[in-house]
Amino acid sequence: MASPKNLRHLTTTEAARLSGFSQQTIVRCFDNGSLKGYRIPESKFRRIPAKGLLLFVYGIEGYPADSKKRVWARLEAQGLLDEINEFNWREFDAAGMLEEISDSLRAKLTTKGILKPQQSEGGVTNDT
Repeated sequence: MASPKNLRHLTTTEAARLSGFSQQTIVRCFDNGSLKGYRIPESKFRRIPAKGLLLFVYGIEGYPADSKKRVWARLEAQGLLDEINEFNWREFDAAGMLEEISDSLRAKLTTKGILKPQQSEGGVTNDT
């Protein structure tokens, strides 16, 4: 896994584009503590890790499931989910946050043993 200095975190513009919120909303939520991230020392710039954006989106009551799925897909397409470690994946799973992930990401997490194979409609798991 990359060291924290090598991780690519989101600017407020990128977080806005990925989440569907305006940049001003992202800045306001960052400043009031609703959106976790950090400031670049000696500047006004803010950075938001993918985990922070995901926790923010899932903390919004009534945020549509299809919008959550788009946020997951956009983060995955940008390669920004690599920073999320196994502990966080399990934490997301326990919180029910992984219901909206893509089939390809679900397969990766299942192969890594982070997620259990999905159950078929008959209630029998797909593992042998």
